[in-house]
Amino acid sequence: MGDRRATMPAVEFLSDEWLDEMAAAARARPAGHDDALAGVDLVVEQVVEGGPTWRLVVSDGALAVERPTDDARTADIRLTSDRATAAAIASGQRA
Repeated sequence: MGDRRATMPAVEFLSDEWLDEMAAAARARPAGHDDALAGVDLVVEQVVEGGPTWRLVVSDGALAVERPTDDARTADIRLTSDRATAAAIASGQRA
């Protein structure tokens, strides 16, 4: 079936530019009526010790990547890790 991961431009992992690129990729993802994420509402938050906290928000198939705000919905799943573990997860070396 091949590798379906999207490629990211050469930006520093977890930098503001990286988060912006992740947000753009999420917005660009096509969602349709046969989408496996249709009807799914979920917030996954990643807390990187010494780094940023960011969220993947799934809302009826639409994706968004954002930084949490004071009025943000409570995350359904929170993953806290050090930077090395976050990098390994992002690269697919660790699941």
